[in-house]
Amino acid sequence: MTAAPVEAPEEAPRLLGRRLAQSPPSVPLLPSGTDPLSGAPPGAQIVTTTTTGAFPSDAQVKTSTALGGIATTCDKYDPGTGEWARDPSVRYDASGGSTPDAQAVSKLVQTICNGTAREAGKQVLDGIQAGGSQADVAVAALFQQAPSQCSNAGDDAYVTAADAVNTGAVADLQATQAFFTNLVAAANSVGLPMCMSIAVLDKEGKTVLDSFEYHTGTAL
Repeated sequence: MTAAPVEAPEEAPRLLGRRLAQSPPSVPLLPSGTDPLSGAPPGAQIVTTTTTGAFPSDAQVKTSTALGGIATTCDKYDPGTGEWARDPSVRYDASGGSTPDAQAVSKLVQTICNGTAREAGKQVLDGIQAGGSQADVAVAALFQQAPSQCSNAGDDAYVTAADAVNTGAVADLQATQAFFTNLVAAANSVGLPMCMSIAVLDKEGKTVLDSFEYHTGTAL
């Protein structure tokens, strides 16, 4: 019998997009020019999308992840402080209730907890890029199961996966949007409220040129 996912605590700590000190792992990126809206499963609510060509080639891309047990807010980037801040104006739920394969989830949790961040990050990235049930397994293992078993290892695996897609350059924007589309769709599928935020900044990081949100469910 498939075990029900462990619900994440309400207003769980944010995982802020950051760069690892070491080089990103050698893992495949999404195909160049991938349309983040193409075939997106229900639940991946895209506030807005754009193309890389709309911004200067030296623009920066920063990301943030917000999640919660019952509902979550989204994060907004403040160029004045250089930090992400919670936006309490709206909260989103998650409409799904699927239970990913328990054996597959357990196997990935073991890799996250006992393997290297590079190894775990690659498996997480592969699952999210694949979409569907494989992405559901990755999200359940990473955000619902691993935190109670191995503390920060899940954070390290996520950052490794995310940094393999987004190096911080605007050339990675479309790949990052596609990655977030699959990630949020999977979170919605397993019933985990999530909001992924992207801020595109100028070269100096002082001006937000545009921002994007990808959230589960509907506004409460």
